[in-house]
Amino acid sequence: MYFTTIAVPFNAILAIGKIVLGVFSLSFILVINAFFNIGMAVAKYLAVKTHRMSSITEMDQRKSYRSIGWMILFSSIMFIVFCSVLTISNMAIKYDPHLAVIIATVTFTELVLSIQGIVNARKDKKLMMEAVKLTNFASALISLTLTQAALLSFTYDGNAVGYNMISGLLFGTISGFIGIYMILKRRLV
Repeated sequence: MYFTTIAVPFNAILAIGKIVLGVFSLSFILVINAFFNIGMAVAKYLAVKTHRMSSITEMDQRKSYRSIGWMILFSSIMFIVFCSVLTISNMAIKYDPHLAVIIATVTFTELVLSIQGIVNARKDKKLMMEAVKLTNFASALISLTLTQAALLSFTYDGNAVGYNMISGLLFGTISGFIGIYMILKRRLV
């Protein structure tokens, strides 16, 4: 939780930076990704806040866990809606190849670390840590859409907006199911 506490303001600053960069570079998928990241920063903040409570009960943990699930579900639905709108606009996305490789490297590292963290949190039966790791996993899934858009922008000759929409819908839906899983989870074990 110590690293999550440090990461929350960093994630918020990174999301704001993505919004600014996305607006100036006209990369609306980057802006969409940034808004999702803001939702995930709020979810992580709730997990940290719950973890720091002096007399935390199992009921408090489950309530926060479900609230985080709702945040993931809402953010995923908004991501899907905005990806659909972006698709209707049929706007081509262009990235520098070096930036695309950096985005891919960060995304795949985040994906691997989040999966490893989920396994460890479940073994240790730490509900708030599991919530943070599931939030990281949902965020990494959404970042896969950005990664695909960035890589296709310089490797695909045509307009890849259709492919980006499909991956946005797919990863947004999987992320939404993570939120639903968290909302419906009944017990601490």
